Amino acid sequence: MSRATATDTGRATARVQHAAERADERAEAHARGEDRGEDKARAGPAAGDRESRPSDLDTARRVADAARSVAGVADLTAGPHGRIVTFRVGPPLPGVAVRADAVEIGVVARPDRPLPRLAADVRAAARPHAGGRRVDVLVADVLVADVRVEDARVEHSEEGR
Repeated sequence: MSRATATDTGRATARVQHAAERADERAEAHARGEDRGEDKARAGPAAGDRESRPSDLDTARRVADAARSVAGVADLTAGPHGRIVTFRVGPPLPGVAVRADAVEIGVVARPDRPLPRLAADVRAAARPHAGGRRVDVLVADVLVADVRVEDARVEHSEEGR
């Protein structure tokens, strides 16, 4: 064994021993009720915090209701690839996806308002219900004369040729 390898092995062993000692100290402090909060920050919210925070499904329902209440929103949609959904027992809730860092909303717009303003209004209506997450709005479709653009079909006749 070369000298450099023996030194590296000694350092690694010392780091492992130090980590084990710190873990023992934390366990003893925990047993005495003297937690310093380091592990809590790493582990995420405490059980009490989880109970007071609404579930993703509750958040999705509130955001959906807020988005539908905005003038110019005809409906919510899962988007062109069907990825803006919140899963639940039964059919998924389309149009709202609650992620760890963001809430995505897919809307079908009426043509009576500018789309950027509509998206900003949906974002503003949903933000209080998003639990501090970023709110992203996708205007996935526009309703024209009560027919979605994506549902409109053009019929070609043989007579016109």
